[in-house]
Amino acid sequence: MPFYDLTCKNNHEQIDVLLKLGERPPCPICGEATSTLWRASSNVITDDIPGGLEIRHGICNEDGTPRKYYSKSEIVKEAKRKGYSVGTDVPYKPPKNTLYFT
Repeated sequence: MPFYDLTCKNNHEQIDVLLKLGERPPCPICGEATSTLWRASSNVITDDIPGGLEIRHGICNEDGTPRKYYSKSEIVKEAKRKGYSVGTDVPYKPPKNTLYFT
């Protein structure tokens, strides 16, 4: 069952209401019919890392100095190039050199 944000014509809002598909209960405050309140989603996970992420071990610069990465895909590409297993690429029992990203 999905969660919905609901509103009525009197602008009463109900946030994260768990409903069956197609179910629309009346407003608990005034009893008016409710409709889905559509909002801009902020749940988009981007690839970029604002400001960068400094890595000091494993996938740092060849001379051992820290390296700054500005995207998750850039980190994954470098980890694979250096022979590390990344995230879901690993079997059930992960090897010793494994990096996880969410």
